[in-house]
Amino acid sequence: MERIVLQAEKAGVELRTSEEVVGLSLGGDEKIVKTKRGTYSGRALILATGDGMKGLGMKWETWIGGGVAYCAECAAPFFKGKDVVVVGGCREAVDEVLCLTKIAGSVRLVNHANTIAVSELMKRRLKGEGVRLIEDFVGKEIKGKPPFKRLVLRRLKDSATKELRTNIVFVVGGVKPFVSVLRKAGIRTHRLGCVLVDEFGRTSVRGVFAAGGCASTVKDIIPACVGDGTNVATCVRLFLKYGS
Repeated sequence: MERIVLQAEKAGVELRTSEEVVGLSLGGDEKIVKTKRGTYSGRALILATGDGMKGLGMKWETWIGGGVAYCAECAAPFFKGKDVVVVGGCREAVDEVLCLTKIAGSVRLVNHANTIAVSELMKRRLKGEGVRLIEDFVGKEIKGKPPFKRLVLRRLKDSATKELRTNIVFVVGGVKPFVSVLRKAGIRTHRLGCVLVDEFGRTSVRGVFAAGGCASTVKDIIPACVGDGTNVATCVRLFLKYGS
């Protein structure tokens, strides 16, 4: 990543870091991006925000690669045959669990604050897949270092805590609020949070493109995202030259 940054700077790219985008104005020929520090404008805009997943507020849940993961489809092959705990606050957590059962040795699902509506039919399916469903708890903290992590849970009814020992903790918390900024600006998004694009990376707003994990065309896999970014950059170049 450091090499990519250095290459971009060498090519004359101006980097603005640690600036949260709070608004977009995309109706005119100039696309305006508003942050908490300033306002920027250009004839074209590329969205490359990543997959937009958020956490659950657990301590140390951002220690990705250190026994914590956010995407079963991306990371599951690295944990073949190992013990996995999925902590979920949305329906997508069940999808992650079903993906992991095909690879992991054992899978447990913590229904974070009981916010996932798990039907009796789904419970039977999960049980048939060997998944243990843990309800009435919230994830509090992730401790330890690989190869073993300890997930601290807090019981809802009396705040008592208990720990689960596992190889990997998958955190599934839904999408980040930034999606609401995109929707307010008129950009069509999927219900799961990704930006809807065509084969050229164009969004529903003329002059606005999306690439990588935030777009509907690829998953959040680094080689695919890099290639997607290259293709979209080429399409933006043609847009600026020909206007279509």
